[in-house]
Amino acid sequence: ISIILNLRYKLKLLEYFFLKLYGSSSSIKIKNIKKLCYSLFEEYQAKIKRIVNFSTSRTNVNESNLDNLNIRNFLSDYDAFVNDTIKTQTKSEIEFYLKEKVLLVSATFDILGWWKTNGIKYPIFQKIVKDGNLNFNRGFRIYI
Repeated sequence: ISIILNLRYKLKLLEYFFLKLYGSSSSIKIKNIKKLCYSLFEEYQAKIKRIVNFSTSRTNVNESNLDNLNIRNFLSDYDAFVNDTIKTQTKSEIEFYLKEKVLLVSATFDILGWWKTNGIKYPIFQKIVKDGNLNFNRGFRIYI
């Protein structure tokens, strides 16, 4: 996973070495790693969605003076729309990241610096990188 989050490698490094190690069965192994990556991504996506829902519900309680203008209902409907479409938007984030060109290997490349300044483009992946060393229920760790 940490290799995939490194813009110099992503899936390309795994494809390269797995082809050498596993030959024709390498595509199955890559598919499994890709599934794992999607699973991690969806886990973070759900976590972020819960945070958005929580902050939205707190905002609605504090804005009770908007009832007279009937704006509160409009904003609640809008929030529901955003929450319904967030999966589609974030799903494209992982697709866009994986399809984007891999950076060339450079000894002076600062991967954490890159994520700090450019991570807004990939908010869920940026959160994964920020969390760094995680222990997941699936029994694996990510080291960045």
